[in-house]
Amino acid sequence: MSKNYDMTEQMRAFAEQGMEQARKAFDTYIETMQETVGKLETSSSDLQSKTSEAGKKALSLTEDHMSAAFSQAEKLVTAKDPQEALELQTKYISQQIDSVTKQAQSMGEEAVNAVKDIQSKFKV
Repeated sequence: MSKNYDMTEQMRAFAEQGMEQARKAFDTYIETMQETVGKLETSSSDLQSKTSEAGKKALSLTEDHMSAAFSQAEKLVTAKDPQEALELQTKYISQQIDSVTKQAQSMGEEAVNAVKDIQSKFKV
C-alpha cells in the first residue's frame, strides 16, 4: 500500500469516528430536549399546550433533518468518486427541499388553527 492510500484510509476512519461522536452528542441533546418538552407539557395551560405541541413537532423535525444530514455525511464519506458524491448530494438536497416545503405548510396550518382557537376563547 502506498502512503497516500494509508493516509486516505486514516482520514476516512477519523471522519467516521467524528461522525459517530457527533451523532452520539446530538442524540444526548435530543433526549434532554424531549425530557424538557415533556416536563413543560405536564404543567401547561391551553396556550402552553399548543406551544408544547409545536415545540415537540419542531424538535421532531429537527431530529429528522439531523438524522438525514448524518446519514448523508456517512454516505459522502464512503463515496467512491466525486461523481457519486455529487449524485448523492443532489438527491439529498432535492429530498430536503421537498421535506421542508411540506413541513412549513403543515406548521403554518397548525399555527393558524392555534391562533384561531386562542382567539375564540377571548371573544365575548
